[in-house]
Amino acid sequence: MSERGGSITDLGRLWRTAAPAQRIGIGAFIVICAGLLAVVSGLARKPSYGVLYANLEQEDAAAVVQRLRDLKTPYRVTGAGTVEAPTDSIYELRLDLAADGIPAGGQTGFELFDRTRFGLTDFGERLNFQRALQGELARTIAHLDAVEQARVHLALPAERLYSDAQEKPTASVVLRLRGAQALNGSQVRSIVHLVSGAVEGLSPESVAIMDTRGRLLSSPDDSGAGGIGLGAASDQIQLRREYEHEIEAAVQSMLDGIIGPGKAMVRASAEMSFDRVERERETYEPASSDTGVLASRQENRETYSGLSQAPAAGVPGVSANTGTAATVGSRLKPSTRPAGKLAVPGADQYDHSEVQSQYLVSRQRETTTQPPGQIKKVSLSVFIDEKADLGKVDDLRGAVSAAAGLDSNRGDSIVITRIPFTPPAPEEKGGQMYAIRDFYFRVGRDFAAIVLAALFLHFVGGALRRSRGSDPMLPAPTPAPVATGPTAAAPAPAPQFDAQIDPDRAAAVLRTWLSADEQAGDNGRTTEAGPPSSG
Repeated sequence: MSERGGSITDLGRLWRTAAPAQRIGIGAFIVICAGLLAVVSGLARKPSYGVLYANLEQEDAAAVVQRLRDLKTPYRVTGAGTVEAPTDSIYELRLDLAADGIPAGGQTGFELFDRTRFGLTDFGERLNFQRALQGELARTIAHLDAVEQARVHLALPAERLYSDAQEKPTASVVLRLRGAQALNGSQVRSIVHLVSGAVEGLSPESVAIMDTRGRLLSSPDDSGAGGIGLGAASDQIQLRREYEHEIEAAVQSMLDGIIGPGKAMVRASAEMSFDRVERERETYEPASSDTGVLASRQENRETYSGLSQAPAAGVPGVSANTGTAATVGSRLKPSTRPAGKLAVPGADQYDHSEVQSQYLVSRQRETTTQPPGQIKKVSLSVFIDEKADLGKVDDLRGAVSAAAGLDSNRGDSIVITRIPFTPPAPEEKGGQMYAIRDFYFRVGRDFAAIVLAALFLHFVGGALRRSRGSDPMLPAPTPAPVATGPTAAAPAPAPQFDAQIDPDRAAAVLRTWLSADEQAGDNGRTTEAGPPSSG
């Protein structure tokens, strides 16, 4: 309690002894502190806002704001398409909005058909399907890393009765890319085939892609019939050059290790086929006798052993059947045929057999698909410095052929030539390499000069310190006499020190100054109070 009372007494004494200007300053300081406290407390009560969604379309931003109003959640719209919400509830709000399908990404997809609309005409249904298809395609394309936003426009003609009168659909895609990113030819063709594959009857050459800067990113040549166009040709050339570089790098690294770096030069040329070939071959093998797979068999047999009686002869009738001849109008005469010849049992025998067999013919069917990019022929040229120790050329030829993967049956060729290599000419002034080398030379020269100057100063400073002795500090200043009375003088000015200061000696000097200031202040207060009374 005594300390608190003493502090209040000191404050009161300070206020009474302060000048009017000092009192104004103290009051202003108190007011400013109170205002700052009020501002800080007000800011502490306000919620901290964070970005809920950014770069929204106008429709999506309006839907988000309306939903936040329904939830009675504070929000701020700080820019075009940017909505902020309290930081502690951002993730919860995003989940709630996502459950309601907000934001929709600026595009409306197949959620248009979630609600059944009665009385909608066929034209309205067709238009909604077109809108939904456009929105779904735009959402899919916007998922690419280099694409920030996408819009798809489809032209779907009405169906005609006759195919000759049917118009083909077309599509246009507008892309907003992220920052300075760009799409290469392969990515553009991927988008083209994505759109053409999602729309019935849409061919790749009927799809146009452009960016928000007005640059056409696709052309009909890139996706023409058969996939042959400028873009495909560029990819073929790049694939060929990559294969050639791989051969050159493999052979060059081997030669550098054998005859030394810089003593050989390798160049490769490859001929490639980019045709997609499908071959189908059927081989038939005839079946030999009694071998193979039996398909069908037909067998016919006939057996005839003969008659039990002699065959009938003569004029048909009873006499002929009995072996006697009868003549009408005359008497019967005995037959002249011998009696033993009338019936010869088992005289005739007949046997007939026929077999037809059909066998299946063996067949082999083989289908071969040859993808594009097949190597047709490789030519390799190797130039070797005539000063290099080459050894046997035949051995080197075989090693190079094996490293390059050459095939003599395919028609590959290799040429090894020894020629004198010209030493590289010195870099002329004004060239790029000369400028780079000159820049680094100047930087190194300046840095070396700075290091030498620093070492020289360090050496000179050490010599000066050794010449002054072990204590580089100047003699301690003599404190000025303190006056006691009305004519009290101000303390003596602070002495000037050299560049090198001892910390302990400097602290002692500062304590001397402070003690001198306190003594001068006490003498001044005694003088203001007046001389003491004598009695």
